[in-house]
Amino acid sequence: MLNIIKEKINNMEQLILQNSIIKMIIVPAQGGRIVEYSREGLNIFYRNPECIGVKGDINADMVWRNWLNVGGYKVWPAPQSRWKWPPIFDIDLNTFEYSIIEEKDRIQVTLVSPVSKVLKLQFKRTIIMKEASSAVDIEEEMINYGDEAAKWSLWGVTQALSPGRVEIKLNSNVYFGGVNFFQEFGIPPQEMYRLNRTEEGNILELTCNELGRYKVGTVTDNTSIKYICNRYERPMIYTIDFDYEGEVLYPHGNNVEVYNETYRKYVELEVLSEWKFIEPKESIKLNCTWNLEFQ
Repeated sequence: MLNIIKEKINNMEQLILQNSIIKMIIVPAQGGRIVEYSREGLNIFYRNPECIGVKGDINADMVWRNWLNVGGYKVWPAPQSRWKWPPIFDIDLNTFEYSIIEEKDRIQVTLVSPVSKVLKLQFKRTIIMKEASSAVDIEEEMINYGDEAAKWSLWGVTQALSPGRVEIKLNSNVYFGGVNFFQEFGIPPQEMYRLNRTEEGNILELTCNELGRYKVGTVTDNTSIKYICNRYERPMIYTIDFDYEGEVLYPHGNNVEVYNETYRKYVELEVLSEWKFIEPKESIKLNCTWNLEFQ
């Protein structure tokens, strides 16, 4: 049953990639976003209904009202202090070219952005789905097309439906990568934050719903974020596994971050690569594997 279908909504193409277990929808014209990752028709991702089939204007003024919060999964360059807000339009709202490789037991979709005129960066996303598997491999690559070395990190951001609970095993080296609270968003309400001490290590547990605002980050060598989504009658478990790059410099001081906002129907689960210099025409990568199961 592994296949890929192309369809159009409001003249905007989307790619529907599915096997016998999961389904994924990719929209090349919306920054190459993955807007659905579902099982039995239940999408773990938030997809903004007001943005379905809507194309953002990459030439519009860089202000909040011109940005489209499409939802789903995307990648930004980090640290955010280099571009403030909103995200750079000629990356985040641009149309990615794509290619498809179909084999007997796997399909590979590769999406490539134009080179940003603002940041001189290009983004490449490779998605691999296999037959009879709930897991999907995601490789992100950032290429520097500037004339000089540039210091950047890849920042993968998933908007997952809430309410739910995040579990992150804290770093085994207790002197590296503690728990960081972002000043702008405040400390999580006491009932939404818990440190669970187990024989296997300390587990950071964060409650995610529309009733509290916070952003929390840490460095973990456990290479995994676990999210238990309670939006549906049957809880779903979304896991992001990623490569741990060691005790290196990370943008914002973290390799994982969680952002929860009052009155929002989603939580942002974020993974960041090492923050380092990229020489001209060279690149950095971030590799993740997603998995979606029922509890």
